[in-house]
Amino acid sequence: MEFRSKKIIKETEKLGEKLRDHRKKQKIGLEIVKKKLKINTNYIKHLESDNYEKLPPGVYTINLIKKYASFLNINDEEINNILEKKFPKTNSKKINKHNQKIFGKKNINFKNFLIFPKIIKNVIIFIVVLACFCYLGFKLKKSFDPPILYIENPPENFITDKQRIEIIGKTELETEISINGHNIPILKNDNGKFNYWINVKKGINEIIIIANKKNKKNIIKKQILVK
Repeated sequence: MEFRSKKIIKETEKLGEKLRDHRKKQKIGLEIVKKKLKINTNYIKHLESDNYEKLPPGVYTINLIKKYASFLNINDEEINNILEKKFPKTNSKKINKHNQKIFGKKNINFKNFLIFPKIIKNVIIFIVVLACFCYLGFKLKKSFDPPILYIENPPENFITDKQRIEIIGKTELETEISINGHNIPILKNDNGKFNYWINVKKGINEIIIIANKKNKKNIIKKQILVK
């Protein structure tokens, strides 16, 4: 029994040596450890030399040892037994709580995973509702606006020597068009297009085109000079 206790004490005191021996047996250089574990090379040297006073105090050192031991495939139970004897005052719950934070991983609360989909759902609902309101607003505005009216021919300040002019234009469907008091039918299959021949006389002629839809009017006046 006495021999075993001495052996345990020796292992406890030589934790750094154990880490160093395992590393060298596996032929792993310090630079490889640094690259794989993202641990400062000086920290590794201090660990293998049992210079714990040169390492950050408390939880960081314990997690550093565990991470390094796991990388070297050293038995977890063996390392835990050594750590319990070497750092008896360390709270294991505190270690687990800060373990992920120490090595660059954020400790994510499980409840956040439940809340996150709800946030996405609410955002989608908000976007859909906003789109509906925008569409209704557009329709409402359009119902109060006069119908669109575009005259392709004749152009502005048109001069001609002909006494017969073709009026070509486009408006919205279900819109009534009148040219100088004459109603022009708009066919649905023409997509609002219309044309109408009008007689003109020498001198200045004024042509008045009126688009009327649900008592909303759009009026365009054209002046044509006939030589």
